Amino acid sequence: MLFNSFPFILFLTIVVLTYYLIPLAGRKYFLTASSYFFYALYSVPWTILMLALTIITYIAAIFMKDAKPHQQKQLLTFVVLALLIVLSYFKYFNTIVILVHSLGIVQLPNTLTNFLIPVGISYYVFRLVSYMVDVYWENVPAEKDFFNFTCYVSFFPHILS
Repeated sequence: MLFNSFPFILFLTIVVLTYYLIPLAGRKYFLTASSYFFYALYSVPWTILMLALTIITYIAAIFMKDAKPHQQKQLLTFVVLALLIVLSYFKYFNTIVILVHSLGIVQLPNTLTNFLIPVGISYYVFRLVSYMVDVYWENVPAEKDFFNFTCYVSFFPHILS
């Protein structure tokens, strides 16, 4: 969905109007649900991936505050590497498969060469990486409210950008 498309403008209008109609206490839940719904319109499996990476990062950041310094560094390294491996897989796997297929090294089924990259994966993976680094450097405290954190990661207008 593009920013200037009618479906996006309609969705945004509904979300904004509803946001201001519901009580203040429920707004973060509504924005989080709206963002995940919006992302699920593209693909439910990619929505599950974004949620899984968000949960892993959220839990790791919570554990980081109580860990010893060397454990914090190990946790940071593990989570950042895991996030970057997931990003690299989605960004470069298709290119490598197409290259191998076009060079005739191995004959691959067409289903492997028609691999789609999740929308906004670079955006939310780098957002998660920067959050982990900020928590490690103590620039920000680990977010204790899961819905605040998921809304921060998945806010739908940012995913499109």
